[in-house]
Amino acid sequence: MTQLEGLENELKSRGLSNLTLKAYVRHNNNFLKFTKKKAEEVLNDDIKNYLNHLSEEKKLKSSSITLALSALKFYYGGILKKQIFDNIKLPQIEEINKEALSKEEIKKLIEVVENPKHKLMICLMYGSGLKVSEVVNLRVNDLNINNKTGKTRFDVGERSFVLSTKIIEFLSEYLQNREKESEFLFPTKKGYVSIRMAQKIVNNAAKTAKIDKKVNCNMLRDTYSKHLVESGVDNKTVQVLLGNYGVYKNLKLTKEQMKNIVSPFDSLY
Repeated sequence: MTQLEGLENELKSRGLSNLTLKAYVRHNNNFLKFTKKKAEEVLNDDIKNYLNHLSEEKKLKSSSITLALSALKFYYGGILKKQIFDNIKLPQIEEINKEALSKEEIKKLIEVVENPKHKLMICLMYGSGLKVSEVVNLRVNDLNINNKTGKTRFDVGERSFVLSTKIIEFLSEYLQNREKESEFLFPTKKGYVSIRMAQKIVNNAAKTAKIDKKVNCNMLRDTYSKHLVESGVDNKTVQVLLGNYGVYKNLKLTKEQMKNIVSPFDSLY
């Protein structure tokens, strides 16, 4: 068994996407090449030196460094149970200034989609700020309609997200009428909708809606965060909702705080 075979097996057993699997394995391989150590010998200083190497020498963006740290935590903290992540500081994540859609553009994007499955996927990416990889892997029992929340199992562990009141209406109707019963919210004959297909759904919707921007799945998530900030939600809370625990790892949202978060989707109608 290779050093990282246990990592690959664990990622596969959790049903993570091939994209996430490849990224986590790549980052862990690169880390071991950098340290020139066996996994069992890795120390806290090795983590710090590697993150500094990515920042100062490789000139990676903070979001890429955060992903690398998530990959290392998954393996060394989650699988090998090594307590080596104390006092690890990450670079600050860039402020929310990426290109986003207006509320009118979001409405147009959603309204042109006739397929209920496709419409709900777009609604969740914008209304809950989910990554495309999280959306396609959602299971029905990940959603708690009564509490208006859901959970995902990606990156360094589970995280909760807010379900819009309006999306819950779409969701309930979708579950009642979908043809294929499955543990996955968006099932296909081979399992669940692929990331590539989800991206195609968003691209086609943008073309049909005649939106003059390069719309993709990430833009929907960026739009969610921008609209939350515009509605008065502080940036730290937004980062936690997005799952950026590397920066605000000690900030946790209580059930009451989650209950008080209003999805920007609910202000569309």
